[in-house]
Amino acid sequence: MKSSKKILIISASFGGGHKAPAEALYEQIVLQRGSGTGVLVIDIHDFAPRAMARVLESWYTRALYSARWQYNIFFALSLLRAWRRLEEWFIDRWLYNKLAAYLAREQPAEIISFYFYSLPVRVAKKYAPRARITVVVTDPYSPAPAWFDCP
Repeated sequence: MKSSKKILIISASFGGGHKAPAEALYEQIVLQRGSGTGVLVIDIHDFAPRAMARVLESWYTRALYSARWQYNIFFALSLLRAWRRLEEWFIDRWLYNKLAAYLAREQPAEIISFYFYSLPVRVAKKYAPRARITVVVTDPYSPAPAWFDCP
């Protein structure tokens, strides 16, 4: 069954917990709708400068697997709303305008975000206001508080 409804799946290359479910969903939609049906998967880090994306990805991998104490500190800080606002401010500086231009151009009918900050939701509400937005929490046992900051 072919459908012209454009679906945008947003993921992040922070480990496999965001990327693998996004890719699995993409494969399932394509299986149901057929290829060439307007389903796109984007890595939000593709909108960041390459050096920044590499630093974030390598830090996350190192912190999660070999320096767990760093990950634990950042997770504890993320419990503070002021810290999450600071993180979002930093991320917005690098990603907001490029993601806004992309959404304004593509105008997807549906956006499914596996990204744990509210940036895709905030940008979509302004630049793709007709899009149906779904946020998928991929870590139900210890979700980052930023999952729940979506407006």
